[in-house]
Amino acid sequence: MELLFKTYSDKPSRVGVTYMYPHQAVIAYELLLTKGASQQFDLRGEIVRNRLTLVLTSEQNGFASTYKDIDFKPEQLRKLMSFVGRQLPLQFVHIYKTGNAPFVAKPFEKEKFISVNVSDIIIPGHSHEGF
Repeated sequence: MELLFKTYSDKPSRVGVTYMYPHQAVIAYELLLTKGASQQFDLRGEIVRNRLTLVLTSEQNGFASTYKDIDFKPEQLRKLMSFVGRQLPLQFVHIYKTGNAPFVAKPFEKEKFISVNVSDIIIPGHSHEGF
């Protein structure tokens, strides 16, 4: 898995994790939407052994989904960290690649996105400002 982040000027920015195959991305995203029972989640992250772990928790029923061992580029992580505690519009998506082109997974064959509030990103030995 890899972290991807895309900012937009005319719509909410998107953060996502990549899957190797389209069906994996879609099935996991549908499960998250179904079990989470909402489209509003809290997102927390932590760097563990130079990899990112993300935890999404439904604000409606507390269902949590964990994504481990995510590769990331420092600039992608910086973008994500700029959303910590700011209540800026941000959507979480699952992504798959065909060739080098990324595509957003469409759960239930629709464009449906999860809104997230980034509550914390923990980087051992660093403050948020120092990364």
